[in-house]
Parts: sequence; structure tokens; C-alpha cells
Amino acid sequence: MDALHNVVRAVCFVFEVHQPIRIRPDPDVWIRAKKAEKWEDLLEIYFDQYVNQLVIERAARKCYLPATRIILENVRRYEGRFKVAFSLSGVFVEQCKRWAPEVLDLIKRVVDAGGAELLCQTYFHSIASLWDPRGREFVEQVKMHQELIKEEFGYRPQVFENTEFLFNDLVAETVERLGFKAIFTEGAEWRIPEDPCYVYQRRGGELRVLLRHYRLSDDIGFRYSSWWWEEYPLLPAKWARWVAVTPGDVVNICLDYETFGEHHWPETGIHNFLQQLPHQLVEIEKLDILTPSEVIERFPVRGEVGYGPGFVSWADMERDESAWLGTSLQRKCLRRLLAVEPFAREAKGWALHIWRYLTTSDHFYYMAVRGGGPGVVHDYFSHLKSPERTAHAYLTILEDLERRIRSGFGSEFA
Repeated sequence: MDALHNVVRAVCFVFEVHQPIRIRPDPDVWIRAKKAEKWEDLLEIYFDQYVNQLVIERAARKCYLPATRIILENVRRYEGRFKVAFSLSGVFVEQCKRWAPEVLDLIKRVVDAGGAELLCQTYFHSIASLWDPRGREFVEQVKMHQELIKEEFGYRPQVFENTEFLFNDLVAETVERLGFKAIFTEGAEWRIPEDPCYVYQRRGGELRVLLRHYRLSDDIGFRYSSWWWEEYPLLPAKWARWVAVTPGDVVNICLDYETFGEHHWPETGIHNFLQQLPHQLVEIEKLDILTPSEVIERFPVRGEVGYGPGFVSWADMERDESAWLGTSLQRKCLRRLLAVEPFAREAKGWALHIWRYLTTSDHFYYMAVRGGGPGVVHDYFSHLKSPERTAHAYLTILEDLERRIRSGFGSEFA
């Protein structure tokens, strides 16, 4: 390899792994048609478990199993020189335990082999931080996730990844107060001007802030199978060279794990790309593949990152909170959600758990009104294909949930 001046010294891979509990398209019909005797029955009435099972089994077949086998194989082959980080939402883990337990077993094998760091997030992959970053619900969902990862993996995460990389000063303050050492967020320069290839700390605190390199991440996540892209086809050696000539300390590559087989289908060659990439990277002189915890241990802090009360995220071109709260329809649904919260908290048990399913970011994402490329992405993920239809179904569930709680429904089962 040629001598490179001031080149990046490490690359860090972070994979967000999440599947929502999708709501039924016409819950009002189902609510009237089927009699529920206890709270658990409402899971089959409010949520489209047929679609949830279909998606998790398809994603397991096309992405989770083949991609994780490839990662495990490379972890063993390179004996500690290749490793990744996973951020598994609680609702993803729930669905895997029900319909795809082999996926969790395989991820556990990667962790046990020393090939993966596990990150913490909100259990329900929620937007709780958007309405109160210091609040009870955000903190409780973080602690629920900590307990889940401890129970399932015997592991206590040290690094935090908020839903879709949502970040501001208050989120960072709360995350540090909860004892985490670092947090990830988006590194797009029009949102955070700092160079993403260095380690920072939050303004006024000690929490480390790691920034996603959005260009190199999106080359894989969005552009890999785009035949119109001038760099198509993207080969492992080409992408590794781009990493090798990037100035700085660390390139943080953060992707939806579904990139590897679900967003880019196996027929595109994405699994071959993942299979060959570790070899290309380990061959680069003085470049290490590190976990997030190793990154913050190795590299010094370059400066502070602060963002006031606004939010940064990795969603859409805006890279802010507008993907979830950018329209009056989305904000109306959030107000209704928060109005039901006191009743759900009083009922506890499954009533609160069901309410928390409705805090998941995806429901609000499906309500977004977007044009152009972002609109295509929103429609691709939504099983309802209409913001208005999604909002109607969502509000119907909330109305019925509140009615049942107020009427004392299932109190003996809560």
C-alpha cells in the first residue's frame, strides 16, 4: 500500500437492528369484530402479527442469518482484527424470540466470539426523547433495554445509540447521567460542522460523541445497488481505498443491518461485498477495525459538540426530527399519544406495554409527507402506503386503548 499522509487510523462498524410491531391497517373493523377478554388479546387486534411474522422471517432468511454468518466467519478468520457493533431494539428481540430465535442465537455466537459490542438504545426504538429528553419515559425505556441486553446476552452496554441517531444537548446530558461513556449521532456537515473522523465530547460534560461518516455509510446503505451511480458497481477494494485515504482518526460506518440482504437484495451481490470487505480492510497498513468502546479508549478528544434544543438525526435529507414530527398530522398523533400516557401508566402491565409499542418511531415515520427520493423511502418502509391511513389506524387504536383502560378492561389480568 502507498504511504498515505494523515490517513484515517481506524474504522468502526455499527449496525442498527430493528423491526417495528406494525399496526393493523383497519383496527376499527377488528376491534368491533373480535371480542378480547384480556390485554394480551389486543396484541392480535391492534397489531398486524401476520405481517410482523412475514417480515421478520423474510428478513431473517435474506439478511439476518446470512449476514451474521458472514460476520461470524470473518471474526474467526481474522482472529480479533475484524469486529462490529450491534444495536438491537427490544421489539426486534421480542419478534426474534417468537418467530426467528435462530437469529438471536447466531448474534450471541458473534458476541461470545469477541466479535461484537452491543449498544444500548430505547427498548421500543421510540421517539420518547423528542417530547422530553430528560423525562421519565425516555429514561425508563433506556433502562428496560439495559435489562433486556443483560438478560439475553449477559452484557452491559457502555455506548448509547438513540433512535435513528436523534441527538441534542439534553439527550447527551441524560445519557451521560445514566452512566454511558459515549453516544453516536449523525455527522452530516450541514447539521454538525465538526469533522466526523474524530472523537468529541458533549458540551459541558465528559460523554464522548461519535459522528457517523454519512457519505461512506450511504455509499453502502443507499447507493450500493444504484446502477445510475457513477461509482457503480461498488467493489470492496474500491470502498476500502476510500476509507484508507480519508484523513482523521476514525471512520464510523453506521447502517441499518437490513442493508445486507433486505434493502439490497442478495441478488445484488451485497453478501459477497460483506464477505470480501474485511480482507480488503485488514490489508491496509496501520488501519484497525475497532468497536466503539475501543475507539474512545484509543483516540483523544478533539473538541466539544453541542446542539442546543434542536435535534440531529440520520433521517432524510433534513437530518433532523421532521421525519417524525414535521407535519400537523404527526404532531396531532403525538398529542393524542401523550394524552393517553397517564391512563396507561396507571393501568401498568400490558396496557402500558401496548402504549409503548405506539411510541415506536416507525409509526410516525409512516405518517410523513415527503416528495422525491425521501418520499420513496418512506413509502418503501410503510406497509400501509398512506400517511392518512396510518394516522387513522393509529388514532383509532389510541382511542380504543384509552376507552378500555377507563372502563377497567382486563384489570384482573394487568
